[in-house]
Amino acid sequence: MSKENAYLEAWLKTALNCLLVKNVDGWVDHWAEDGRIEFPFAPAGYVTKVEGKSAIADYMASFPDKFDFRRFDVLTAYSDASGQQAVVEFTCKGTALQTGLPYNQHYLALLTFDAAGKILVYRDFWNPLVAMQAFGSAEQFIHSINDGLH
Repeated sequence: MSKENAYLEAWLKTALNCLLVKNVDGWVDHWAEDGRIEFPFAPAGYVTKVEGKSAIADYMASFPDKFDFRRFDVLTAYSDASGQQAVVEFTCKGTALQTGLPYNQHYLALLTFDAAGKILVYRDFWNPLVAMQAFGSAEQFIHSINDGLH
């Protein structure tokens, strides 16, 4: 493992598996205390940014009850020479548990790591239409994810 790819490779080795086994704490452990998730394509009414490790833990806490992820496939993954900027394209196969409908998503994520390899910024370019279909409607999806955040 080269220094340039160390942070990205460590994330790829464990982070997606945490979601498969519903280990939210393990997923959140990848973030810096002041890390954040951004959703540039968030639909109206959906959170656009989650700031701070504690808030990320709150945001992710209900995911094991909402999704059953069966598979993640990394299509491409690159990091810059510093190892602190990375791009990952991946897909998932899963189910929205509230409806039983498929949740098969295609993601593109831009990651910024701090000097300790923790995520400072995770910019998630996902397709909200896939989530809306899996939950039956935009309103049901947004309500389901936002429930408990406020």
